Amino acid sequence: MANYIDSDNLHTLLIQWKIDKQNNKPMSNELGKAFYQIINGILSKPKYIKIKPDIKDDLKSIAVLNLVKYIHSYNPDKIKSKNGAFTYITYSAECSIKGELKKRNEKNEKLPIVFDSTIIETMDIPYLP
Repeated sequence: MANYIDSDNLHTLLIQWKIDKQNNKPMSNELGKAFYQIINGILSKPKYIKIKPDIKDDLKSIAVLNLVKYIHSYNPDKIKSKNGAFTYITYSAECSIKGELKKRNEKNEKLPIVFDSTIIETMDIPYLP
C-alpha cells in the first residue's frame, strides 16, 4: 500500500462517487482505501502514538463511518483547488478522531472518581476534619 495519496485522484474519486451515488451504486474500493490511508496517516502522528492498538482500531472504524457520512455534504463545485478535497477529508477525519477520544476521556475520568468514592465508603476509616 502506498503512503501517498494523490489529491487529483482523490478529487476525481469523490466526483465519481457523487455520480455513482445518484445511480445507486456502492462506494468504490479505491475511495475506501484512500480513506483508510488518510486515517492511518493521522493516527501515526506523534500525538496518537501512545494509544493502544485496540483503541486505534475502534478509532479507525469510527473515522471511516464519519467520513462516509461527511462526504455526502462534499460539493466539488465549491472547492476551487483539488487540494481542497484532501484537506476536507483529512480535516473531517481528524475531527472525528479527536471527538471520539474526547468522549472516551470524559468517560474514563468519571470512572476513577466513582471507584475511589466506593472504596472510601466501604473502608472503616473514621472521617478526619
